[in-house]
Amino acid sequence: MIKKTDLTFFLVLVFVLNSVSAQSLEVTDVSISPDPVWLHENPTIDISAGCIYNGSYISNADVVRAEIFPPGASSPISSPILSYNSGRGKYVASFRPVFSKTGTYKVNVICEYDGSTSPTKTEYFEAHRLELSIITEKEKPPLDAYMGSDLTLNVDFRVDGTLVSPSQNTFTVYINDEIVDQSAM
Repeated sequence: MIKKTDLTFFLVLVFVLNSVSAQSLEVTDVSISPDPVWLHENPTIDISAGCIYNGSYISNADVVRAEIFPPGASSPISSPILSYNSGRGKYVASFRPVFSKTGTYKVNVICEYDGSTSPTKTEYFEAHRLELSIITEKEKPPLDAYMGSDLTLNVDFRVDGTLVSPSQNTFTVYINDEIVDQSAM
């Protein structure tokens, strides 16, 4: 036979478990910019995210952080903390990259609030590097160029370390931020 105290305890336990399980914490609206990240530009990376508790956006999470994993890695190389930005209504972090490897990076965003930790929200971004170098012959003296003269430069252009060889002259020449008319050449 079930005692009244046992039944009361059981009902209280069910109520507490239901109220605990009804609470939910999640990360939403993760945004990473720029994407792709051009490492040669020394860019500022922005990560933003929302944190929802029981269906409502919150601005007072204990911690919102982004764990950044380089290509193929199982440990993060950086874990910036996101601060709440009331103007954007999101948690935001802006930082210069502490990495130089090209490829696909994984970002896990986690929200902690009132003793709970959200499931991880994962997003990805690409990181690339452009390199351009003028090829010079060491035994020849430096080139002098004069107004109206012709000058031929050989360059080495690489994307992520891979040489790019266009099939034709698909470039533009600038002098003092002005395009040089190549049809006159």
